Amino acid sequence: MALFLSCGSKEDSPSPDSSDKAEGKECYPTEYNVNSMDYGQRFTYDADYKIIREEVFDEGESLGYLEYKYDGSGKPVRANYHEDNGVLSSYRAYTYNSSNLLTGIDEMNVRDGKDVRGASFFRYSYDPSGRLSREAVYMSFNGVEKLHTEYIYEYGTQEQVNKIRQVYHGNPTGVPSESSTRYFYENGLVVKQEHVSSSGRKTYTNYKYGEQRSATSALIRKHKILVSFPFPRPTDMMDKVLLEASYTDESNQVADGEETYINSYEFNEHNYPVKVTTKKHNGDINTTTYKYECT
Repeated sequence: MALFLSCGSKEDSPSPDSSDKAEGKECYPTEYNVNSMDYGQRFTYDADYKIIREEVFDEGESLGYLEYKYDGSGKPVRANYHEDNGVLSSYRAYTYNSSNLLTGIDEMNVRDGKDVRGASFFRYSYDPSGRLSREAVYMSFNGVEKLHTEYIYEYGTQEQVNKIRQVYHGNPTGVPSESSTRYFYENGLVVKQEHVSSSGRKTYTNYKYGEQRSATSALIRKHKILVSFPFPRPTDMMDKVLLEASYTDESNQVADGEETYINSYEFNEHNYPVKVTTKKHNGDINTTTYKYECT
């Protein structure tokens, strides 16, 4: 389970100064629901608006929930996953170095009261400036632990992630394969990304934004990270609503009808989206609704 990251927009363009309306209020999402699937999540916060409970539901029924534990400085140290009957079945443990940088997440299963290594665990490395340089995903199968995927981070002059190289180690041949994603920014927002597959095929995604806040913008501004995603991709951390995404190939033809879409919005009085209608290039339409606690 993971905290949602919304895709947003408004076909009826707002007035130029509408984003300044009621700027004093910060709104933290307490629930979202994808109506077409009747699927969603609910969130509970502590006094500092750190997520302490994250519940997934489907057709109104709970599928289980995560409970987050933090240390005295506010860093997450454990996330307990409970089944819908309340039984603890697994957890994630977070470890840090002496500089308080996250170095690992271990997924553990709980069986007959004993901790058993889960299917995957994660390790993180940093450059001398304290920026994430490598994320390594390991898989465990029948007691054998192997490196599965590496993500190598490259940065620009403004501390923004410019490129992420993905090295996949799970090929049957044993030979790693590499793909990459490059990010292009304007005014702090990702406006384009270029993906190069392991075969060398290039595809592009272009983004257009509105002036209003995204559903997770208050969390992004307050905590810099979203607890379910210790290191989200740059496109997950935009604090403005996303109006449009176009996914094309090198000949500028639509490469994926699922990933090319236009969003329209309804907002609350504090300029946070309460309803998003997504019209995809392939004809599919999804509607997502949000509830908040505003302070």
